Amino acid sequence: DAISDDRALRRGAGRRSKRSYQATRARRR
Repeated sequence: DAISDDRALRRGAGRRSKRSYQATRARRR
């Protein structure tokens, strides 16, 4: 989602990789 991506980018997760972004999302849950 663009909104989720924006939030991840703000956190700095998007800067690394989509895999890291997905891992962070699963960890937050």
